[in-house]
Amino acid sequence: MGKPALARHHGAHEWVALNTHIFARTGKFWERYNVVSLRVGRSERYPLQSGFGWTNAVYLRLLKLFPDLAKK
Repeated sequence: MGKPALARHHGAHEWVALNTHIFARTGKFWERYNVVSLRVGRSERYPLQSGFGWTNAVYLRLLKLFPDLAKK
């Protein structure tokens, strides 16, 4: 795997791991995530939403692109 592909895989792994970790704790996918604190993010403009479409879609797409991530 070349460096660009490895970087994409690492980024996908981090995103999937964060979502999976928070889903295990809360039972929900969220609109925003804080990748530094590894927690659900915050919004200053409106109440935070769970089950947000784009985050759900990104999670599923990454699992489709990198099936090995589903095993971790």
